[in-house]
Amino acid sequence: LGGVMTMALAILGGTFGFVLPKEIGMFSFIYWGRTAFEKMAAGQGDILLNVVVLVVEGVLLFTVGVLLFNRRFEVA
Repeated sequence: LGGVMTMALAILGGTFGFVLPKEIGMFSFIYWGRTAFEKMAAGQGDILLNVVVLVVEGVLLFTVGVLLFNRRFEVA
């Protein structure tokens, strides 16, 4: 399941050389990281929104992982 999710997020984020419309790609954390690097490469410094979105997504996924991990051990 993890591999499938990673491939889906990579496709949404534009990792494989083609970029989907912005509205679709924004659901992938890869999009936010890629656009932050593109902005930095272009000499722009306005990546605060990208960093905030990545941090929020990281905290959210970490929380989901901890909850699922704890649930797994409670059943056993």
